[in-house]
Amino acid sequence: MARAVGAISLHGDKALVRALAKLESKVERKFRRTAASQTMRVLRTKARKEAPRMISRSDKSENLQMAIQTKVNAKKGRPIEGRLFVNYKKGKGKSAWWAHFFEFGTAIRTVKSGPYAGRVVGNIAARRFMTRTYEKNRRKAIGFFQRVMRQQVEAYASGLGAMKFTGTGKSFSGGAMVAKD
Repeated sequence: MARAVGAISLHGDKALVRALAKLESKVERKFRRTAASQTMRVLRTKARKEAPRMISRSDKSENLQMAIQTKVNAKKGRPIEGRLFVNYKKGKGKSAWWAHFFEFGTAIRTVKSGPYAGRVVGNIAARRFMTRTYEKNRRKAIGFFQRVMRQQVEAYASGLGAMKFTGTGKSFSGGAMVAKD
């Protein structure tokens, strides 16, 4: 079962809200979806860096990093929703069905069946990598989202048009825009 870590709602920047109110709903939704996608992409990169790294013969830390994914829902009449999650499903793409062990920890476990039945295999301490990513980057993500929205609205207003805008921000750190190649 998935556990929600937190939610962010954006209410500030009155000038941006006024400018968005003047746009067509289709264009506004596209701008919100683009800004949310760029923000979630950056959060995904940060979460992958925070993911625990294991050193063993069958190192699956790359699977955990690649299983961290994002999804943005932008349905008409609803607020834009961006999710950062770990893919628990086996099959499509990288799967890390065991990621919750690292996020929330485990108690002391014993093997229930097979040749090692009754053997104590220990516990896993909670590492809280997804929660830590959310807590560290929440405010920066809101600022980044606002900057991308403002850039799109300004580009649209200056005559470039919504379809030609590609965006300039790729990452955020310390409140300033950082472009990565």
